[in-house]
Amino acid sequence: MRKTLTIALSAICAAAMAQRPAPAEPAVVMGGAASGRAESGRGETPHLPEANSQTAAVRQRAPKHPLRAGRGGFLTRRGPGAPVVFLDMREKTTDLAPVILDIQSYSRLAIDMEKEKSEDAANAVARAVAMREEGRASAVIAIVEAGSAPALTVCPEDAVAVINASRLRRNLPSTDAEAVFAKRLGKEIWRAVAFSLCGYESQDPCVLKLVTSETDIDDLEMRMYCPSVNMKVDAAARRLGVARMQLVPYGLAVKQGWAPAPTNDAQRAIWDAVKAQMATNAPAATLPAAK
Repeated sequence: MRKTLTIALSAICAAAMAQRPAPAEPAVVMGGAASGRAESGRGETPHLPEANSQTAAVRQRAPKHPLRAGRGGFLTRRGPGAPVVFLDMREKTTDLAPVILDIQSYSRLAIDMEKEKSEDAANAVARAVAMREEGRASAVIAIVEAGSAPALTVCPEDAVAVINASRLRRNLPSTDAEAVFAKRLGKEIWRAVAFSLCGYESQDPCVLKLVTSETDIDDLEMRMYCPSVNMKVDAAARRLGVARMQLVPYGLAVKQGWAPAPTNDAQRAIWDAVKAQMATNAPAATLPAAK
């Protein structure tokens, strides 16, 4: 019974295959011409020339010149213009270097740190304005200990902000008080830079939110201003002529004579190539411009 059923199914399949129409011959494209058939009536595969030694040599990528390889990294230098000055007027200072370095690397603002003593917020504003008038600063962020004076005073027309560190010490927790204070001060510094240069942000996660008390600063999710604010800071810095931190290829720095000695093999190769060209007065290879 099983054998008879298998034979019957085979016969049905064979009959169905016999009734299918023959497939049409495919058209081919010859040499980029319109689709058609070859003269023989059958599709032919276009001939592709075999790669010879000359073709292979052309396809090989030429080795990069040491000056163009880009492996030496970038160096940082200060561009033209006056910096943003952090004026610490507290009697007992804390380490502000981590925050300043973060702002400098994020917004590429040239920043100087100066130390003076004053317990008067009003005097700090006058001192900051004077520094701008003297051309020593494009913007000034002063930090004072001024008792019950406002926690943050902003003078956007003068690109000046004054942070009262005494107010930031209010309502500190009993444990890790200094750590909480340091975080508060760091966030307030970011806020001061942004407020003094560009204003307020209410949309993106950012430190530029409404703050009505010291503990509101603790609740800020971000410790720095957001990219949209950074774009405004960048535009304001250009208008004010703030000195910018520039990224310069190592090879260009060597050629200009201010690069430090090489610290790795890639920089050593660039150093030797530039020095050899300078010694022989040969024209230097084209170097990428500073970013």
